[in-house]
Amino acid sequence: MPAATAHRLCPHGVFLPVDGRKYRAASEQVMGILARHADLLERLSIDEAFLDVSGRVADFREAEALAGAAPNKFLAKLASDLDKPDGLVVIRPDQVEQVLAPLPVGKLWGVGPKTEKRLQDLGLRTIGDIARTPPDRLWGPGGR
Repeated sequence: MPAATAHRLCPHGVFLPVDGRKYRAASEQVMGILARHADLLERLSIDEAFLDVSGRVADFREAEALAGAAPNKFLAKLASDLDKPDGLVVIRPDQVEQVLAPLPVGKLWGVGPKTEKRLQDLGLRTIGDIARTPPDRLWGPGGR
């Protein structure tokens, strides 16, 4: 959670100064460990990465046992945000529609406040609403 949020929730907390050099060094160590256990590591930020383990596991169940899994990066990112800070959400291939449909449109990776408002102005509140909407209604007159 951002420090500003933590301070608001716990105004009497003790907040230590940020040491970016230590954070980066720790991040490099963690990413090195992760890289040894993945076929491919794609770093997103100092504390986030995608790991492709498809060549190291026999099936989805084995992938889940490593740390969590989803059928693709988009769903993995979405799952990682569903039960923060300590939750682990696994999205199995046969659960994708069931998990996504009730989620608010703002949960979509890449949908910021402006796009969320535009979707809501169209009456689209959930990802399921978007999935059920004809593409021409989403793009409007004239296409993309």
